[in-house]
Amino acid sequence: MFALEVLPELAEKLEIFEKGLNFIGYVPIAGTFSSNVRRVLAVAEMVTAVALGVFAAGCFFTGNPMGAPAAYLAAKFAVHSAANEFRSYLETIPGVSLWTCLPYDLISYACLGGRIISYIV
Repeated sequence: MFALEVLPELAEKLEIFEKGLNFIGYVPIAGTFSSNVRRVLAVAEMVTAVALGVFAAGCFFTGNPMGAPAAYLAAKFAVHSAANEFRSYLETIPGVSLWTCLPYDLISYACLGGRIISYIV
């Protein structure tokens, strides 16, 4: 199960990449560009979630114990994909992310010490 061992590490790298997109998203013109990159990332995360979901279903039907970790990762990627898609729409309109995304990021990073919606809990 090499893929299930690599996915948590990949999720950490994606988290760092998204932090960079967050900062770019605050700049009005650059935010529109970063929203397109974020939308592509959301699609890739959803494809990963669907593939993991199919794998997890197969594991459950065959009695393979790897089904539970795969289902957990599939749910995480699906939720994060939806959050990225939503945020990409907010960043499409110049200036909107300053009123919507910046307060979320300030609260989640400064007060909570991390992200509210993260890949790996």
